[in-house]
Amino acid sequence: MPDDMAIHWNIMGEPDGYDSRLRGLFLTPAIMAGCFLFMLKIPKMDSLSHNIEAFRKEYEGLIWVLTLFLFVLHMQIITWNMGYRISPNIVMPAALACFFLYLGYLLPHVKRNHFIGIRTPWTLSDERVWYATHMTGARLFKISGLLAVFGLFTGRYAIMFLTGPVLGSLAYLFVYSYLLHRRLNSL
Repeated sequence: MPDDMAIHWNIMGEPDGYDSRLRGLFLTPAIMAGCFLFMLKIPKMDSLSHNIEAFRKEYEGLIWVLTLFLFVLHMQIITWNMGYRISPNIVMPAALACFFLYLGYLLPHVKRNHFIGIRTPWTLSDERVWYATHMTGARLFKISGLLAVFGLFTGRYAIMFLTGPVLGSLAYLFVYSYLLHRRLNSL
């Protein structure tokens, strides 16, 4: 490995961030291990832990999908610095597409809790808003994931096919949960 390892790439797929060999080799695995351990603790920390138990299988799937995503990120760093110039404009959108497709699968199963899901003040305060927002979010994240897959065929613009739909979905869900809460609680 080089002394300075590429660890970040710009939208053109060119490295624009470097770090030492030590951090380049071990920072992402340390983050991966930390996330994995933290996510194992979440069900014990949440006052609504019984709700997390209701979707435990899907939650454990999320832990593995997040770990796999971070592993793919680390493999991008390692292979690039070994001289194998696999475009991050293909690898990262593909990995993120898989992640958002899984979120689309996960969201209908998520019961109200303080750590996992679309947590706005309005979803947390009303079970009906939680459910409707998560069903809508599931469809939007699946669409975002599919658009990201389509974006893989657009070269350097691939990341835009992910970031645009995801950011739009998040903004929509925030407003949607507020308006739904207001409508349901004004009756």
